[in-house]
Amino acid sequence: MPRLLLLCALLLTACSESSTITFEIDMRPAIRAGWFNPDTDKIGVRGSSWPLAWDKTVYAADPNHDGVYNAPIRFQEAFSEATPLEYKFITEGEGHPNGGWETDRNRFVTVAQGTIARAFNAPPPALEPTFTGTVETHDAFASAHLARDRALYVYLPPGYAKNPEQRYPVLYMHDGQNVFDKQSVGNEWGMDETAERLITAGQIEPVIIVGIANTADRTPEYTPTTEQWHYDLERTDDGGAADGLEAYAGTYIITAMDAEVTFEVEGETLSAVLPEESEATLLDPVADDQFRAPRASITFTFLRDATGRVTAISADKPDRGGLGPSYARMLIEEVKPFIDQTYRTLPDQAHTSVGGASLGGLISLYLGLEYPNVFGGLLVASPSVWWDGKTILDQVRAAPKANQRIWVDMGTKEGGTMLADARTLRDELEARGWSENEDLRYVEEATEHNEAAWAGRAEGMLRFLYGTE
Repeated sequence: MPRLLLLCALLLTACSESSTITFEIDMRPAIRAGWFNPDTDKIGVRGSSWPLAWDKTVYAADPNHDGVYNAPIRFQEAFSEATPLEYKFITEGEGHPNGGWETDRNRFVTVAQGTIARAFNAPPPALEPTFTGTVETHDAFASAHLARDRALYVYLPPGYAKNPEQRYPVLYMHDGQNVFDKQSVGNEWGMDETAERLITAGQIEPVIIVGIANTADRTPEYTPTTEQWHYDLERTDDGGAADGLEAYAGTYIITAMDAEVTFEVEGETLSAVLPEESEATLLDPVADDQFRAPRASITFTFLRDATGRVTAISADKPDRGGLGPSYARMLIEEVKPFIDQTYRTLPDQAHTSVGGASLGGLISLYLGLEYPNVFGGLLVASPSVWWDGKTILDQVRAAPKANQRIWVDMGTKEGGTMLADARTLRDELEARGWSENEDLRYVEEATEHNEAAWAGRAEGMLRFLYGTE
């Protein structure tokens, strides 16, 4: 059992029922369907509040070996009907549909429920559309630069139809299906409701907001560089025997971090205990001196010295991401011209902004830095600065100061290095010449990484870019 779940199990009697949620995941349908193998695959939970996160799995265990997995998780706060926990189940293994993620929108739970028991991928209840004001949809927008079609959602401000001579600034937003409507993930930014209220009150100028829907290629499309995963491991002893699986057995130090990997031989199989895991992972032979951990998608290549003894390892994962430049071309060369031709816009740089959250915040910052002549305003919410060794910071350091207004925000409960990274980003922007509370606005709030948090900051974002006061 992974250490986190073991700790929760040991402390379960001490955990308050009001802050412990037990997730019971029925994988028997997936096992019967043949795509989930309980001997090699894993299942766990990701979500919006620590110790859950959207980029790391808390694994569930199946102590009875009956296909029903269990994950009791202790939370530091209670979740009410007003602010429920968002979560999804995710599997790890070869050939899993949808990259292992459950399909459909996020699920929600409050501590009052105590236990959530359901089958993997059980559909959540349907939600009614929550559009406010005038929102027009353009389905299946095709691009010559990207493989997948996507929808465009266009919010038109109050009075658009009654003022045929007036033109408007445009804000382009990523993850467009979540900008105005909660049907996709179960929550939304509420940009239509917020804009309607602020425009009607005369507190911001009228603005057109375009939501560009994401696709199954969200991660590659929202990342400007290709992330190459590679680590070198050094053996802690003098090297293994020259022949057989015993040549690989031993403990190896990952030189770039304070972590180690132990390789064990049992009969005719080789397994590895990876960092942050207590259970061994069975490895598949790939070629001479090469094995693969299927759940983690890591290939280990064992390296020998002149005597033939194994002394080191090269560990690699497939490259991922890097379609951001193509996404930029779609937005600038196809989406923007379509919007400018279809609607009464102010197409110049001063009246064109772009925004998003998480990886959407990352790609918004990239777009603004790479195309400062196109985008005069940037909304960079909860940005994934961590991507590819934080290379976006190098882009910031190399960027000349442009005539742009940049909003950066972060929730203090988002976990990992997110908060520290956001502060570093703010500092780097200031070093390049942006000035806080003038053309740079930096905001921290005690929130998590979800649409509810960004919805809570939507008014501040719109006032920053379009405020009339």
